[in-house]
Amino acid sequence: MARPLVVGLGGSLRTPSASLTALRAAVEGAADAGADTLVEPVHG
Repeated sequence: MARPLVVGLGGSLRTPSASLTALRAAVEGAADAGADTLVEPVHG
Protein backbone atom coordinates (compact mmCIF):
# COMPACT_ATOMS: atom_id res chain seq x y z
CA MET A 1 0.00 0.00 0.00
CA ALA A 2 1.29 3.48 -0.87
CA ARG A 3 2.21 5.91 1.87
CA PRO A 4 -0.02 9.00 2.02
CA LEU A 5 1.49 12.37 1.12
CA VAL A 6 0.72 15.17 3.55
CA VAL A 7 1.43 18.66 2.16
CA GLY A 8 1.43 21.65 4.50
CA LEU A 9 1.10 25.13 3.02
CA GLY A 10 2.00 28.03 5.29
CA GLY A 11 1.22 31.59 4.28
CA SER A 12 2.41 33.76 7.14
CA LEU A 13 4.75 36.63 6.30
CA ARG A 14 5.76 37.20 9.91
CA THR A 15 9.11 35.99 11.20
CA PRO A 16 9.04 33.96 13.34
CA SER A 17 5.68 32.56 12.33
CA ALA A 18 3.75 30.76 15.07
CA SER A 19 1.38 29.24 12.48
CA LEU A 20 4.25 27.89 10.38
CA THR A 21 5.83 26.43 13.52
CA ALA A 22 2.53 24.70 14.37
CA LEU A 23 2.17 23.49 10.78
CA ARG A 24 5.64 21.95 10.86
CA ALA A 25 4.84 20.20 14.15
CA ALA A 26 1.64 18.74 12.68
CA VAL A 27 3.42 17.57 9.53
CA GLU A 28 6.16 16.04 11.68
CA GLY A 29 3.46 14.05 13.49
CA ALA A 30 2.17 12.80 10.14
CA ALA A 31 5.71 11.76 9.19
CA ASP A 32 6.09 9.92 12.49
CA ALA A 33 2.87 8.05 11.64
CA GLY A 34 4.36 6.91 8.32
CA ALA A 35 3.31 9.56 5.81
CA ASP A 36 5.53 11.23 3.24
CA THR A 37 5.49 14.96 3.97
CA LEU A 38 6.25 18.31 2.42
CA VAL A 39 6.01 21.82 3.94
CA GLU A 40 5.94 24.75 1.53
CA PRO A 41 5.87 28.35 2.71
CA VAL A 42 3.64 30.37 0.39
CA HIS A 43 4.33 34.09 0.25
CA GLY A 44 2.11 36.51 -1.69
